[in-house]
Amino acid sequence: MSSSLQVSSQQQVNLCLIAGEASGDAQGALLLSALKASFQSRGLSLRAWGCGGALLRSAGLETVVDIAQLSAMGFAEVAAAYPQISRAAHLLRSEMRARQPDITLLIDYPGLNMRLMEDAYHSGSCVVYHIPQKVWAHGASRIAQLLDYTYLVTCILPFEQSLLRGSGVNAVFVGNPLNDEIQNSQNVIVKVT
Repeated sequence: MSSSLQVSSQQQVNLCLIAGEASGDAQGALLLSALKASFQSRGLSLRAWGCGGALLRSAGLETVVDIAQLSAMGFAEVAAAYPQISRAAHLLRSEMRARQPDITLLIDYPGLNMRLMEDAYHSGSCVVYHIPQKVWAHGASRIAQLLDYTYLVTCILPFEQSLLRGSGVNAVFVGNPLNDEIQNSQNVIVKVT
């Protein structure tokens, strides 16, 4: 497990955030907004860059790779999009080497993020994986990778925390902010009608 992030009171924190699909873009935008507010309340600034879409851009992410380049579902689409995904991975690796992020925040999208996680860890970045791939469905090898290459794993499903912690992974159940947003919207609609 990599060490935790240590920052001085005057430092700008350099965050690489990688979300590869629309749901990750939505989750990431909520998370980035909360992180910016939290860092600002501590007198720190946050410079965020990486892979995202329109929601993350409006939350302040400098997009090096747009998620539109990565969208593919099903075997045939993924096979056809492989060259684009591979180019995106190479570009993100290159940017990670050049920019040396203090924190690398990976959101879901295991096809890309599991590959970039090890690179980020070896570069000395504090790696946080938000919404880990369904390790309970994909087997112990992915749990071992999370144990070896992350500082923290944040889970949106309650049982994942216990499962991961049982294997030694530093995991925390944080809830699902998108679910909370839906609940809040439903409550507003019910009050209005």
